[in-house]
Amino acid sequence: MNTLTALIRLISLIVAAILFAACQPVTLPTPEAEPESSAEGQTLDITFASGDLTLPATLTLPVGPGPHPALVTISGSGADNRDNGAASMPDYRPFAQLAESLQPAGVAVLRYEDRRMVAPEGIGADTTVEDLAADAAAALAYLRSRDDIDAGRIGVLGHSLGATVAASLTAADPGEIAFVVALAGPALDGFETIKAAYAHLPDVLGLSPEQVAGMAEGELRAIELALAEEWSALEEHFAAMMTEQLASLPEERKPSAEQIAALIEQQAAQLVANYRTRQFKSEMTHDPAEAWAQVNEPVLALFAEHETAIFAADHLPALEAALASAGNGDVSIEIVPGVNHLFLEAESGDPQLWPELDQSMPARVVERIARWVQAQAAATPQG
Repeated sequence: MNTLTALIRLISLIVAAILFAACQPVTLPTPEAEPESSAEGQTLDITFASGDLTLPATLTLPVGPGPHPALVTISGSGADNRDNGAASMPDYRPFAQLAESLQPAGVAVLRYEDRRMVAPEGIGADTTVEDLAADAAAALAYLRSRDDIDAGRIGVLGHSLGATVAASLTAADPGEIAFVVALAGPALDGFETIKAAYAHLPDVLGLSPEQVAGMAEGELRAIELALAEEWSALEEHFAAMMTEQLASLPEERKPSAEQIAALIEQQAAQLVANYRTRQFKSEMTHDPAEAWAQVNEPVLALFAEHETAIFAADHLPALEAALASAGNGDVSIEIVPGVNHLFLEAESGDPQLWPELDQSMPARVVERIARWVQAQAAATPQG
């Protein structure tokens, strides 16, 4: 890897870690698979429609005819599969773990493929928070259409950006969703999240405060230019950032002038293209607090001790304030010790280390969520 490519990769790593950039798609299960039955109930591979899309999903049903309480799981940013996993971490399957834990407890779970998995080159290529909320609403509508599901006892669980989607969905459909679980859920918009997160990056990524300050200044300026749609200025900004970094290298490590010019032009144009998407603008400007301020349903919000982007120090107070303004008196907010943004056992939030970790969500986390969901399902009157 040459020096300029390494520099671009570093810039991309910081941005990706904060924005939870899209993961590589993985192979979808066959929707027509035969139902699996066990002593705990049935596992069904189904599909449901969301606009022009057909989303494959898995529904775990407890024993008995029901109607059962249910939970819909919503994945975070990127092309995640129904288990909230991706190609780079094939054994990471927290939504499946939750489904397996809740099924014998009498709670059905519907987990579905992100639209960016289903149509990565088409409708899913440039996805907004509103698009994802429409998919989650379609999942809810599917569950409500089933005789074996209690339409009055359906909750939602979202991870990261999925928690923002869960809040938006609940705020838009007051009284129709029974409870909400937010895992590493933002309470600031994307721009404010990045501004806040840069203060933590020296500890997370082992960079000096001076390095982080320089990156923060460059990235925040880039976002400002993108939101103002000053595209030529943005391309010049990226080119200047890369040129400045290269100028500080020893002569013996510098690429040739021709390599520098060609790669800077190519990479600056590609970065601008990434910033011109509907998805980027949506994630930068969508304010989750506006939705949380309308949520009166019971909420369980878990933050990770070792974060990459959604640091509890920044988002927990904003979430508390939003829910308080809603008059919500049934709120449990906790910081889970010893886990990272993915709620895996970890000693730091560094995303470069994620693939090396045990990919199973710790039993203590699964049990905490499952107990709370089960309690809410039991406390909600049957429909």
